[in-house]
Amino acid sequence: MSLLILSLVLSVCVNVLLLWYIRKMLKQLLSVSDNMGNLVEDLALYQNHIQQLYEMEMYYGEPSIKELIVHSSQIIEHVKQFSDVYNLVNERVDIIDEVELE
Repeated sequence: MSLLILSLVLSVCVNVLLLWYIRKMLKQLLSVSDNMGNLVEDLALYQNHIQQLYEMEMYYGEPSIKELIVHSSQIIEHVKQFSDVYNLVNERVDIIDEVELE
């Protein structure tokens, strides 16, 4: 009987410890998700800024700016491969799509 009680107490303690650990890891995962969402949003804004600069009369057709646009597009596509991480916060997807449409 005492072995059963000891096992039960030990099981409850381990479960409480595991719940605490899972909660802590979920907080960190949500933080990473939020940061990655911010990164994608900032990259999209940067790409739009370079695109606007490229379309100015003074810089129209400048090959180095064109390469920056292509490179920033590649970086954004590479970061979007991790969308399952940063889409944990669903509001970010709408913001990013709005920025790309502008």
